[in-house]
Amino acid sequence: MNRTRLSDSEFFRLARRAFDDVLKPHGFSCAESRRATFYRKASDFVWHLVTPVRSVRLPKYDVWVFPHSPAIEPSFVLKFPDHLSPATDVWCHLHPTEGIGLSQEWYSGRTEEGFVRNFDRFVAPALIEHAIPYLENIRELDQLLPLIRSRYYREQADQI
Repeated sequence: MNRTRLSDSEFFRLARRAFDDVLKPHGFSCAESRRATFYRKASDFVWHLVTPVRSVRLPKYDVWVFPHSPAIEPSFVLKFPDHLSPATDVWCHLHPTEGIGLSQEWYSGRTEEGFVRNFDRFVAPALIEHAIPYLENIRELDQLLPLIRSRYYREQADQI
């Protein structure tokens, strides 16, 4: 049994396949991502993003779920999709029971088997139960603006 940590390319290949199976039926794509950032356009001014974020030290990953807008990010086109930071700041973590918020949950990603097992058991159900409904409620800029917690994006939003 191979206990070696997945390489970045192996991790993102697995993540693209697993997340695609769940998110594609809801209109998400990762075609423009060099990693595994999934996105969909909700309106002219709101995009939905879902991305697994690997731990630097641990063989685990977190999942960020957040809305974003070119109206509050002057470099949106240059940063899209992999380098956008959540306008919701740290209120973007996908937790299997608590939903989207501050509670960060780490999912196993050491081996392919562990990744698939934990994705199927925890991540996929949380995406369907929490992430999709959360994002469905944020389709227009006026629905996104009250959720902005990042100081940088708050300053950008104040200029709208």
